[in-house]
Amino acid sequence: MRRFSLVCLFAAITLFAFGTPFGIWRGTTLFEAIFRRSAVNIFFTGMLGVTLLLGSSRWKWIGHRPVLQWFGEISYGLYLVHMFAFDFVSHWMMRFAPQAYAELPSRFGLTTLRFVLSVTVAVVAADISRRYFEERFVRLKDRWTPSSVPRPAAVEPAVEPYRQTA
Repeated sequence: MRRFSLVCLFAAITLFAFGTPFGIWRGTTLFEAIFRRSAVNIFFTGMLGVTLLLGSSRWKWIGHRPVLQWFGEISYGLYLVHMFAFDFVSHWMMRFAPQAYAELPSRFGLTTLRFVLSVTVAVVAADISRRYFEERFVRLKDRWTPSSVPRPAAVEPAVEPYRQTA
């Protein structure tokens, strides 16, 4: 896993380095956009591998922070609602501040504000969902987990002898 993660990180950095003269950072042409997206995906594949390895190394204390464990608990709900939260914030910005919404691509501060508001809405929604909805179902899983008692071997059905009729 370590080698795979390092190869991914090295490949992504190499793609970005060699793609810079060809405009990989801009992504204005199809060729540039394809390689930029591929480089980003390869980079985050490597980062995910490094993060997974981190949890089983001597630096596992980094991942055992309460805030990270909390995000781990709400992560599935966050995955489900994050796009809705971004659309929700964008809708309200477009409705109540159409001029500011039109300037989003060119104004870093507005883009950052939209991002912070969207993340806040998504995290709050995921936390509420976890506390008041998902937790009931998570507790139910203990009722239906199989016991540690070994099951008897499956009994094969008896084979009926072949009957020849005249």
